[in-house]
Amino acid sequence: MHKQTHALVLRETAYKDYDKMLTVLTPEDGKLSVLARGARRRGSPHIASSQLLAYSEYTLFVSKGRHTLDDSETIDLFFDLRQDIKSFSFGIYFAELLDAVCVENVPCADIFELALWGLNALGRSKRPAEIIKAAFELRLMSLSGFEPDLDEHEHRLTPGALDAMRHILSCEPQRLVSFALNDDDTAVLSKACEQYVVSQVEKSFASLEFM
Repeated sequence: MHKQTHALVLRETAYKDYDKMLTVLTPEDGKLSVLARGARRRGSPHIASSQLLAYSEYTLFVSKGRHTLDDSETIDLFFDLRQDIKSFSFGIYFAELLDAVCVENVPCADIFELALWGLNALGRSKRPAEIIKAAFELRLMSLSGFEPDLDEHEHRLTPGALDAMRHILSCEPQRLVSFALNDDDTAVLSKACEQYVVSQVEKSFASLEFM
């Protein structure tokens, strides 16, 4: 059976001589493992669409619960994001975090849209990367069922950071970073959201250690 889906590559692993095993995020089926045959061979039509953080339309062959990439058309490689090492590192962290919280075969359209927003914002928005990262972390935790009780954490936050977190949790998706913060509030917001993610996911992230 064949099916088409939009997919974002969260992880790529070399497999056999020329293949790749991909972990991708899809809106309809959540996280999937996909075999991309020949994707590491020069001239493969899947070279672009099988790289980390590639957003593409996939045609998958599904047999006995296994997914094999049959055809692909790249939609966005987020070139702006890849031009800056800090932004690209944040993008890799987003992928690691999505891989950690998303579940196979569970629809996640809202999370998928958040992922695309985050990668586009890192590459194209004029807002500081730390604010984009914090907004992505907090909104993802909320969509994944881990929304924090801000009243419990109020004493640890500055008023500006607290207002920003309330905005992130309640606003329309396109307005996630539509707020103003000074440098001190930004630092508090960034630290608070990162610490909350680590406490809930209970996992270390290599990209965070690098950053």
